[in-house]
Amino acid sequence: PLRRRTTPRAARPPRAKLLRLGAALGAKRLSPPEPGLEPPPVLLSLPERGPVQDPAGLPTPRRLAGLDAAENLNPAQLPRDRRRGPHWDDRDWHDGPARGLDRDGAWLWTYRDRGRVWALAGSPAAPLVRQGPAWWLRRDGMWFVVHDGQPWVWRHFADWGAQGLFQPGTGVKIVYSADFSRAAVITPGSGAQVFDADSGEFLGTIPQESLPPTRRPRAPASLPVPE
Repeated sequence: PLRRRTTPRAARPPRAKLLRLGAALGAKRLSPPEPGLEPPPVLLSLPERGPVQDPAGLPTPRRLAGLDAAENLNPAQLPRDRRRGPHWDDRDWHDGPARGLDRDGAWLWTYRDRGRVWALAGSPAAPLVRQGPAWWLRRDGMWFVVHDGQPWVWRHFADWGAQGLFQPGTGVKIVYSADFSRAAVITPGSGAQVFDADSGEFLGTIPQESLPPTRRPRAPASLPVPE
């Protein structure tokens, strides 16, 4: 049961930032990169290969931009550049397939390699790869979606019969409808807030007591006694 919004727009409850998948994916699931995918070796060396001074002769950034800077970058929108050799293009540094993007006094590095776009961001420096409408980060052999400046797990929720995001540190879930038109932001103990997954419009709430029960593994009723 969805309780429709009856409060004025200015009184909307706070919400987690949505990863808006509806327009980008249609009725498809977001799929992580293949497990064995490795970043190009040159990616980690890009900060040392960059220029020391900017076009005005001032020192260039020494620190890397955060994961949120990469999240806000759509590499498909970067303009093409056919000029050869390392050079400045306004505030961006171009060096073949590599680019150093100035993001509020920090470097966001990108690198094109065999049809894929990689990025280097975060502290410590983390290789990211673009797949679908999202950036992905690998930790401990698992791929995480970069969302709201943090790594989230993309997984199937058996209790909802749907796909979505899970943040291990907080237990917050973002569960999408089958057609990816709606998203429920579920905070443990606080119920869910439902939004239009494309526009982000707040649609209503689901009380905690009306949420599907979480399916947990059950121990067998009895165990065989070893001989």
